[in-house]
Amino acid sequence: VEKLLPVLLSTGMVFGLVLVSGQLMEILRTREAVGQTARAYLLEMETNGYLSVDDSAALQKELRETHGLTDVSLAGTTTLQTGYGEQIQLVIEGNIEREFQVQFPFFYDEKKAWEIPVRIRMLSTAKH
Repeated sequence: VEKLLPVLLSTGMVFGLVLVSGQLMEILRTREAVGQTARAYLLEMETNGYLSVDDSAALQKELRETHGLTDVSLAGTTTLQTGYGEQIQLVIEGNIEREFQVQFPFFYDEKKAWEIPVRIRMLSTAKH
């Protein structure tokens, strides 16, 4: 038993770390997906010179429903028509809410709600 106990404990700890790192990677993938969505809308903004009301509503809906963002704000985003070559920006702020489970077999098992703030600010020029 004395020889087997350290092996079981270390195996349990490694297994717990693998589970935690998998959950952290899921959060990073969500953040990357939000960045890709923001980039797609910025390209649309370059074409129009601003973020229209319809595009703004569609962006907020996509961020909430597809990526699970809460408290979505687009404050600071260019929403008025700009001239060719003028600077435009897309600002997205919100929170990613995830249920985070920390589990180390035989030692610790707990679920917590985790709210991760997200702030994306992209700049470009109008090309319409």
